[in-house]
This record gives sequence, C-alpha cells and structure tokens, in this order.
Amino acid sequence: MTSYTHTLHRLSRFAGLSLSMLALGFSANASAASTAYIELLQQVEQQQPEKITVAGIQAVQAANQSLSKSWIAGDITLKLHHETDRFTGSQETQVWAAGAEFPVWLPSHKEALAGLSSSYQQQFTAQSSYLTWLASGKLRQLAWDYKKATIKVIAAQKAVEQSLALQDKVQKKVKFGESARLDLLLSQKTVLKQQALLAQAQGALNVIQNQYHQWTQSSILPDSIEEVQLQAVALENHPQLLWLQSNTDISQAKLQQEKAFKTASPVIYVGAQHDKNLVIDNTSLVFSVSIPLGLKSSNRVQIAEQQQAVLAQKVQLTTALFELKQGVITAQQRIDLQQQNLHFAKQQNDLDQKALALAEQAYQLGASTIQDLLLIQQQAMESHLNLELAHADLGQSIAQYNQIMGYSLTNNVPQKFNPISASAGAR
Repeated sequence: MTSYTHTLHRLSRFAGLSLSMLALGFSANASAASTAYIELLQQVEQQQPEKITVAGIQAVQAANQSLSKSWIAGDITLKLHHETDRFTGSQETQVWAAGAEFPVWLPSHKEALAGLSSSYQQQFTAQSSYLTWLASGKLRQLAWDYKKATIKVIAAQKAVEQSLALQDKVQKKVKFGESARLDLLLSQKTVLKQQALLAQAQGALNVIQNQYHQWTQSSILPDSIEEVQLQAVALENHPQLLWLQSNTDISQAKLQQEKAFKTASPVIYVGAQHDKNLVIDNTSLVFSVSIPLGLKSSNRVQIAEQQQAVLAQKVQLTTALFELKQGVITAQQRIDLQQQNLHFAKQQNDLDQKALALAEQAYQLGASTIQDLLLIQQQAMESHLNLELAHADLGQSIAQYNQIMGYSLTNNVPQKFNPISASAGAR
C-alpha cells in the first residue's frame, strides 16, 4: 500500500489534481495561462511541420522585392553583327556591330511587383501568429488529455487502496468469525478487478505521456494548465482568418501582376556600329527601343485563371469565418453544459460519500452484506472520479473556447484587420 501512496503523491504533485487546484477562476485580471505552461509552447512550435514553410515565404518575398527594385526585366543579351560583300559585290562594304539588348520594366510592372512583395511580407507576419495559434491548440489538447488520463490513474490507485483496506478489514472479521469466507473471496476479487483497471489506466496514460513528450520534450505536466475564459473579440483578429486573408491578398496581387504584364516589357538595344566601304569609314552609336502593343491574347487565359484562384481563396476565407462563428457558439454552449455537469457531479459525490460512510459503518456492525458495501463503494469511487473529470472537462472547455476565439497561450491577438471587407474591396 505504501507504493500506491507514493505514486499517488507523485502524480498529484505533477498534475495538480486536488479539488482546490482544479477550481477555475474567471477573474478578468488573471493571465491566460501559467508561465510554465507557456514555456512549453516554444517546444511545440519547434516540432510543427508547418514551420518549414517560413523560410520559403521569406525567400519568395526577398526575390520579389529585389526584382521590383531593378529596372531590368530579364537577361541581358549580347549581340554581334557583321556584314561584307566580299563574295557578292565589288564595293568592299563591311559592317561591324556590337551591343547589348535587355528588357525593362514599365512603371505598372514595378508597381505590381512591389505589391506582390508587400503581400508576401504581410503573409510572413500573419504566419507567425497563425503558427503560434496552431501550436497552442496542439498543446492545449495534449495537456488536457494528459491531465484527464492522470486523473483516471489516480482514481484507479485510490480504488485499489480502498479495496485493499476493505480486504484487510474483512480478513480480520473472518478471522474472528464475524464474517463468512465468501466475504473475503468477494473482497479479493474486487482487489484484482481494481488492479486490472489500474493497469489499463496506466497504459492509456503512458501512451498520452509519450505523445506529450514527443511534442514538448518534457514528461512533466505543469502544476497549472487552467485558463480563464477570455473576453470575446471580433473574429477579424483571428490568426486563421488573417492567414487566409494573406493568401487572398497574394492571389489578388498575382492577378494585378497578370493584368500589368498584359503589355510586355519594352526592349532596349544599346551598341556601336562601324560601316566601311570605298567611300566611307564611319563608326556610330546605336540606340533602339522595341515597344510591344499589348495585344497578347494568351494573357486573357492567365488572367481568368488567376481570377478563379482569387475567388477560391475568398471562398475559403468566408467558409472559415462561418465555421469560426459556429465554433464559438458551440464552445460557449459546451462551457455552460460542463458547469451544469460540475454542479450535479458535486451533489452526487456528496451523497455517495455519505452513503459510503454509512455502508461501512453498517457492515462493521453486521447490519449489511459485503455485496451492499462493495456496490456502494463502487458508486462512491465512480462519483468521485466523475467530479474530478467534470472539473477537468470544464477547464478543457474554457481552453477550447479561448482557442476557437483566436487566443494563443501567449494571449497575443493580432492587429485588428477586417478580412471580409478587405477582400471585397480588392480590385
């Protein structure tokens, strides 16, 4: 029994499972999460697969920014030219020409490129908050799964301890002839059953603990993972919507680029030419500009395809906003339901604990059977476990509400931005 008590104390220390510590506050001045809890967030962020896209966005943004600052729109082509009539005439005409040819951006091209670069920069900023929010959701799920699994293990350990204590009492009563040996067999069967349930609960905890360690690089749950229900804010601030809006802005910027590039870049040629024949021997500088007329019909297909991409992004944005609104309503309803469950669980636990005390007293006096005591003991253990889980379910519901509202564990809400109006107003 000493080993069970030691394990119970150790788990209680790490998980903070006493009823007093499970009590949830709703003070507006309280922080969203404990410091030890927030520190785990960095480890979760490091494990995110989405993190590998950060460098890619930076590279694309830098490339577009560099391109928008240059006036040269493509490769510089070196051109060499020579003419002679040595084999076809008698004028001894010879022409040598050498120069460079290169396309240049129109002002509308540079504006489109700068707009695309700016959109990628905004996406990089939005991604930072979005990844933190995703990591917060993962950590919240892992932590509360870990905590509830620990609650079940501790409850199973307490059940083993109670069944062992009852077995000792029954064994003494049988020894003095106050109870039948059948009572001892029933109590022994109960001990085996509770030990089997403890092994199952411990196995489930080990699985969750391994997942928790894989993401957080820690095996210890902070003393407190409870959160207060944070104030409802406009969903325009939501990291997911800002991320989707940044994708829409990039598609819109690409559309503007396709429209701007309907007129191809002018091509400039700069060089020198030497003409020589029987009469003249002259060298001159050459400068020419080729200006496209902007009649490239194939560009219409590209513009139409990009317009479709913009519409697809807007659909995702609108759908996400609708789902978040529904999610907030559901999350609030879940909190209300869990508060009611907690109220009823407290009442049920109080009644079952009183019933257990009376049943134990009655059995000691010989006024009830071991079967009655075992049944009431089982009900009391279940109601106590339900009470502990009701506290945890309420805490998890509050965490889920904060998550769906857009709060990360660092309680950072992005700068207010209206994704729907911005999307509608984009050209």
